[in-house]
Amino acid sequence: MRIAEFETVTPRLSEASLPYRLEQNGSNLGNTLTLVILASLAALILTPFVILLTYIASDPFTRDALTAQPAAAIEIALGISVASALIGWPLRTLVHRLGSHRIVEIDANEIRVTDQGLWRRHTWRQPITAYLGLTHHLRTTNAGPRHELILVHPTRRYHVLVALADRMTDIEVAAAASRLGVPLVPPAQLYRLPKTLPPTIAATPEPQLATHDLPAAAGA
Repeated sequence: MRIAEFETVTPRLSEASLPYRLEQNGSNLGNTLTLVILASLAALILTPFVILLTYIASDPFTRDALTAQPAAAIEIALGISVASALIGWPLRTLVHRLGSHRIVEIDANEIRVTDQGLWRRHTWRQPITAYLGLTHHLRTTNAGPRHELILVHPTRRYHVLVALADRMTDIEVAAAASRLGVPLVPPAQLYRLPKTLPPTIAATPEPQLATHDLPAAAGA
């Protein structure tokens, strides 16, 4: 699951103790409403194809015509396949999201993440030393700005959300990094992460302007 899909993280990191066990959940209500709307749209789009197939199956003259002109049959089959794929893929994604949640377990040595859904369960692990640090990320949502604390990994799919809130102070961010034993890193590292990138970025010295002696003015 993507970090943006989670809406709750419990308990708060400041209220937990090592080893941490955090539960993250998305919005099942929103996913359900979207699924109902998309399913209704799918029915409207696929109904003409169902009627057409029913007509072909019941009319021998139409079947004979399609047999004589296989190109027309291929076009109909392609249309049905494309429509089914355009509707079926989002439906499949939404069904997988229903009831999905994530469990994050953090100890002194590693991070273990378990994603659970209606029909699947997936677990992966990463050593804590593989993470570059903790970043304070501000995300814009329909409900307004959302503050997130994310453990940053050189591989994007291993980023881990550990806290979110409507407001977050610099003191809270620094305290969370201290509790996890990792440095603070800039949010830009969430999106540009070559494996050799160091966890901190050195400040670039300001360029010095060259000075030149002006020639003495010629006498009148």
